[in-house]
Amino acid sequence: MKIMSREFTKKEKFMIVFLLLILAGLSYYRFFFVPVRNRIAAADTRREAARMELSLVEAQIARLQAMQDELEGIEGAEYSTYLASYNNSEAEIRLLNRLLADTLQYSLSFSNVTRDGDLIRRNITMQFKTTDYNAMRELIENLIDGEFRCLIGDMRCSTSSKDGSVTATATVIFYETMVDGTPDDGLPEDK
Repeated sequence: MKIMSREFTKKEKFMIVFLLLILAGLSYYRFFFVPVRNRIAAADTRREAARMELSLVEAQIARLQAMQDELEGIEGAEYSTYLASYNNSEAEIRLLNRLLADTLQYSLSFSNVTRDGDLIRRNITMQFKTTDYNAMRELIENLIDGEFRCLIGDMRCSTSSKDGSVTATATVIFYETMVDGTPDDGLPEDK
């Protein structure tokens, strides 16, 4: 059984070779070129993602280093405040009165003392009026740098458009400890 009984002409041979070359080119394109191109594009995408992640990590390292430097600076600094023993309210009020003496007016409101183990918190809300912003700022800085450990929170201030005076309200939390403190009737139960 003979399938092909004749010989191809030059034109037919050329067409077969041409079709085989086209088939080889299409096979190369489909099975080699396209997958390689897709892998290169995926690698480029991963490289860009890695670069972005690297820049984020470098920024995080820089922030951590800055915080570490700040902590080292804090560790080397000497603090003038200390944690007073319970009941230090008279000394704290004298400090506030001394600091608020130069204000135009002031008032103090006292909240209940809170206790958490040996840590005592004494909340005092103060309202005061100063001649200008710098006087208010100096008062707050002196309170923070005062001899007793305290935290200032919920600070609000407004400036008068008439005379430039500043009215401020702040909650000051003085911290005390039961170590070497003498319990009295004002001491709450431990939470």
